[in-house]
Amino acid sequence: SPRIVPRTQLAEMLRWVHSARRPEFDWDKDRRTMGRRFLLITTDQQRFDGLGCNGGKFARTPNIDALAAGGLNFTQARNQSTVCMPARSTILTGQYIRRHGVTSNGIALPADAPRAWRIS
Repeated sequence: SPRIVPRTQLAEMLRWVHSARRPEFDWDKDRRTMGRRFLLITTDQQRFDGLGCNGGKFARTPNIDALAAGGLNFTQARNQSTVCMPARSTILTGQYIRRHGVTSNGIALPADAPRAWRIS
């Protein structure tokens, strides 16, 4: 089952993401000591152009824009559902909605569903 990440650990991960943007950051050294890890940050309930990094003009999103500038911004990604639980289940399993069975909010992801990730 998914593990709840304590706020202190989340804060440390975000500090690491921010420090990776500095010119003196040594990617090779970090890769040797930490392995290949990534932090997936998703935002909720807006269109593609709702973020400044994607051309949005209506809301200011400086923190997400800074993360996008220093990381990867998947500009051609397609959401599998307009409803959040099916979409998130697709991210977690790597499966289409028809396969994992979470067709709407309130339907739990089966405990035996495959995971496209692991927590170390």
